[in-house]
Amino acid sequence: SAFGTITSPTLNTGCGTLKFNYGLPFSDTKIKFRVDIKQGGTVVKTFTINNASATKLTKYSHEEEVNVSGDFQIVFTNLSPSNNTGNKDRTAIWDVEWTGCN
Repeated sequence: SAFGTITSPTLNTGCGTLKFNYGLPFSDTKIKFRVDIKQGGTVVKTFTINNASATKLTKYSHEEEVNVSGDFQIVFTNLSPSNNTGNKDRTAIWDVEWTGCN
């Protein structure tokens, strides 16, 4: 039930488009996490992924226009949709990529 986070190091290419895959490696059924794009510690773009009927071992993909130039960080925060205190809402995120911002 804890809001776990994954934070990238500071990236310096700017971010035009952010793409990533996500899914459930275990038998959970709910996915809900927030993605924040930060510059200098300030959130400049945020969006939420919410899938209340996800299937185990199924790959889901997301692509988001971000359009920020300069240094930035990507922060993924699990929002624990089931509010369960056990090992629930375990979400895998992989193949994170971005295009530079023009």
